[in-house]
Amino acid sequence: MNEAVKKKREGGGRLFIHLICGGLSHAVSAGIALFLTPFLIGRLGVEAYGFYPIALEITAIAALVMGLLNATAGRYIAVEYARGNREDAKCYCSTVFFSALVLAGVLLIPLGFLVVLGDRFLDIPEGLSGEIRTFLGLMIAAGLIDAVSAVFGTSYETADRLDFRAAGEMAGVLVRALLLWFLLSGVLPISIISVGVAVLVSSVVSACIRFFMAKHLTPEILPDRKCFSWAALRRLLASGTWYSVNELGSWLTAGALLILVNVLFGAAESGVYSLALTAARVFGGVMLMLASLFIPRATRQFAKGDKEALLSEVLGGQRLVGFFALVGVSMAVGFLKEFFTLWLGAENTILLRLLTVMSLLPMLSVALSLPLFHMAVVMNRLKRMALLYVGGSLLGAAAALALAAFTHTSILGVALVAFGVRVLWYSVFMPFYAAHLLGVEPLTFFLPILRTYIGAGISVGLILALKSVCDLSSFVAFLIASVSSLCAVLAVGYFAVYGKPKLKM
Repeated sequence: MNEAVKKKREGGGRLFIHLICGGLSHAVSAGIALFLTPFLIGRLGVEAYGFYPIALEITAIAALVMGLLNATAGRYIAVEYARGNREDAKCYCSTVFFSALVLAGVLLIPLGFLVVLGDRFLDIPEGLSGEIRTFLGLMIAAGLIDAVSAVFGTSYETADRLDFRAAGEMAGVLVRALLLWFLLSGVLPISIISVGVAVLVSSVVSACIRFFMAKHLTPEILPDRKCFSWAALRRLLASGTWYSVNELGSWLTAGALLILVNVLFGAAESGVYSLALTAARVFGGVMLMLASLFIPRATRQFAKGDKEALLSEVLGGQRLVGFFALVGVSMAVGFLKEFFTLWLGAENTILLRLLTVMSLLPMLSVALSLPLFHMAVVMNRLKRMALLYVGGSLLGAAAALALAAFTHTSILGVALVAFGVRVLWYSVFMPFYAAHLLGVEPLTFFLPILRTYIGAGISVGLILALKSVCDLSSFVAFLIASVSSLCAVLAVGYFAVYGKPKLKM
């Protein structure tokens, strides 16, 4: 067998294994999240539950700062490892780890003030102030542990063993779910503090798993204080800065707006808005996993200087992620009312469904732009993109404030701004910028996004047409309609993303 063909088959086989393992991990995570959300709301109430996603967004601020080191660490380590430069890879790994320890210690000071003064800028219901502050402290501690141990997670991509990463992530999710169930089952007093304890314990478990897997997969590049390099730190900061700036833009269109809803409209409204973002968060995690499958392959092609092969990997990533995004978003939007009735019962309102649709639709653009973003990271070309994204996001945040101040749109205005900024950025700018980086026509990346939106529109139309002639009052009828719709959506999605299948005679 030709050596090139053999390597291609091996690469395809490994990609398939990674896809199955990653899919299983995220299916378990999504299932647990969907099961735990009504459980948490029932135990804690909508207002208290709303502080869980708010805490996640606050810890995301710390992640932005830590991203100065972690953001492009995987890129530098993987590139040097692929080129056979083990000492250089060890140098980057060591520099990231010890710098992250110091930076985490520094961040404890401002984050500590944020915890103490949390009730000064957040709308916290009476009687929950102490619990919320303790909860925020636990969540921040968990976030810093994740950030410091992140460098060990680069071993999965470096060794191209994303199946191991999926197993580790699944273990952390299961630990969190089991602990939450135990703590909130009535054995102890019901409190949101239990959520913080569960998250912190699962972060410690995940950090330990990352370390032991790094020791197994890439033992030759484990951190060593003697290998710390100021030159490597400067390179990491130079590129990581723009990654963090780009993530700041993303945070401004999502997390910042959630906090803004709490400040402007109160804890109850932010609880509803956070519920509406749940489905988008689940889809985002799955899409990120799918897109990350191509990072090790794209990194190797870039390290070799093969732009055509790099383009092929990016397009392959777009097609795969686009297909799953089309199917998932179409089914979610088409059966949203029925699903929310089964999932949340009395919490299912027209406002909640409308906000959910507005958060889900941009995920089509986000999903197909993830491979383009990862390509820019691999090529270390983030500066211009990051600056433009932050600028656009700041304008969006200003527009949200203006709508809240001078109109009666309430949280719908905030959701509309987030919808507009995300669609424009990921549907228009990202394809053009990626095309510029690789020197190809913008339609190369724009057309897959357009085809995905058209396919999703047709799919949702088919689902609504089927629902209009079916009686979905029974669970059996709903199940039959769902399976029938899924078959139709899979067919539409395949034609929209991959085109007419080519049959070999």
